[in-house]
Amino acid sequence: VVFPEGTRSVDGRLGPLKSGPFDLALKGKMPVQPVAVLGSYAVWPKGFAAPRASGEILVRVGDPIDTTGLKGGAGRKELARLTREAFLALGVPDRD
Repeated sequence: VVFPEGTRSVDGRLGPLKSGPFDLALKGKMPVQPVAVLGSYAVWPKGFAAPRASGEILVRVGDPIDTTGLKGGAGRKELARLTREAFLALGVPDRD
């Protein structure tokens, strides 16, 4: 499991995606499986040692993203773009 933001969200919205997870997927010739965890920020915000509230956490799984034919820096950028789109389609709020 790799988290492409690199850390937990500071506000519950999708931040910039790091390049490392996409390099790993391309080098391994593996698809990327987008999984969105929604509602966890309200229950357990970043910086708290324990949950601060009860609530519902929803996990949504998107379709795998094929990496076939993606190579180099351009392939990494395209894979990151496709992954961001998948997260947004799964309901992750965007920071922009």
